[in-house]
Amino acid sequence: MLGVYTDLKLPDKGMSCWIKIKHIRTPNEESLDEALSQVNSDIDSLPLLTDFPIEGPCLAEYSDGKYYRAKLLGFSELNPSIQLLVRHVDFGSDDILPLCKLRCLPKALLRFPCEAVCVQLAGFKPPHLCQETERIPYRPEWSMKAMLEMIDLLHGKLRSVVTAVEPQPTVLLYNADGTLVHTPLVEKGLADYE
Repeated sequence: MLGVYTDLKLPDKGMSCWIKIKHIRTPNEESLDEALSQVNSDIDSLPLLTDFPIEGPCLAEYSDGKYYRAKLLGFSELNPSIQLLVRHVDFGSDDILPLCKLRCLPKALLRFPCEAVCVQLAGFKPPHLCQETERIPYRPEWSMKAMLEMIDLLHGKLRSVVTAVEPQPTVLLYNADGTLVHTPLVEKGLADYE
C-alpha cells in the first residue's frame, strides 16, 4: 500500500479561519488541482486498482467523468459484479463504483493533505416542532426542507470558529457579514437554537 492521506489540521479551539464548503500553495509549487489535471489528461496510463485495503488511497471517477482522490471504505456488492464504496477525500462525498472506475493513485498525490474535513455544526439543532413531513431517511429528526435550505446557505464566503476538537470537530459557521449561517433555518422554523 502507498500509505495514507494526511488530514487537514483545524485551528485550535476558539480560533477561526475562512473556509469554503465543498460537496474545500506557493507560487513555485504545483497545486493539487494542477496535479489532478495532469493525471486526468492521461488517466488511461494509470493501472486499474487491484489491491483493496480499507482506507487505501486510490483515484475514483466522479459523475463529471474526471478522477479525484479517494479512499476505500469497503465492498458494497460482490454479485453480480464487485462494487466498492469510496470517499472522495477532497470533497467528503461517498460513492459506490465498479472496479473499472478506480485507478491506482500516483504516489505524488499523497503529499497533499485532504481538503475535506467532517465537522459537526454548532449553534442549532432539529426543531422541537416541525410540520414538514418529508424527512432525511438516515436522520429523521431533520426535514428534507431543512437540508435543502442549509445547502443553499453554504455558498459564498464563510468563516468557521472551532468550538470543540474532541470527540468530534465542531464549528460555528458565520457569513462574511458576521451573522450565523443557520439563522434563516431558525427563523423559518426548520431548526432551533442550541
